[in-house]
Amino acid sequence: MDRRDLLREVWRARSPALRAGYGVWIACFAAVFVLTACAKQPMTSRAAAPAPVAAPSPAPKAPEPPPPDPAPEPAPTPPAVTPPPPEPEPEPEPEVKAPEPEPEPEVKAPEPEPSKPSEYTEHDALKDVYFSYDKSSLSPAAEKTLAATATWLTENGEHLLLIEGHCDERGTVEYNLALGERRARGSLDFLVDHGIAADRIRTVSYGKERPQCTEHTQLCWAKNRRNRFLVMPR
Repeated sequence: MDRRDLLREVWRARSPALRAGYGVWIACFAAVFVLTACAKQPMTSRAAAPAPVAAPSPAPKAPEPPPPDPAPEPAPTPPAVTPPPPEPEPEPEPEVKAPEPEPEPEVKAPEPEPSKPSEYTEHDALKDVYFSYDKSSLSPAAEKTLAATATWLTENGEHLLLIEGHCDERGTVEYNLALGERRARGSLDFLVDHGIAADRIRTVSYGKERPQCTEHTQLCWAKNRRNRFLVMPR
């Protein structure tokens, strides 16, 4: 039972005298109740239906970002710079020395002039040596003779020796002069090897200019192919 039904029951139970008194009070109470109830209900207003909204157009696509700039190429490596070679140090100026005094020429005693072949003479102890045709080598017989000559020169050291080289008449003058020189030098070398000082010996070549025999025979030519030995005291 709500409040309205309750009030009716109360109203019937009361006497008619009270009904008139309470009627005003009830009316006031009812009015207050109604007002209170109305105040509790929210006032609603019918809102107009919203206008249809058009579907939103799709948003334009954002422009694609531009491609990134290509990475800059690395700067080329600068070529190695070779430092210039150091400047050469100036050469010191040469020290100027005072010229040394020239040594005085040594005064030597004049050497004695070599003895002339004409000053040499034969000696019986010194024998001639002989050679084969167009040869300057010593034969065994020639070496034996030269060994005896070396012995005599060793025992007679105060003498100088001259060796004459001779040839036969065959051949040119020039050729026989050279051949006579080789024959004389061969005898000199033998004597030096046997202990005779070389400064005691001289040589000369006469070629075919001074033959011992003038006949045009083999025997005569063999006599002219010889070395002759002459001596002189110092």
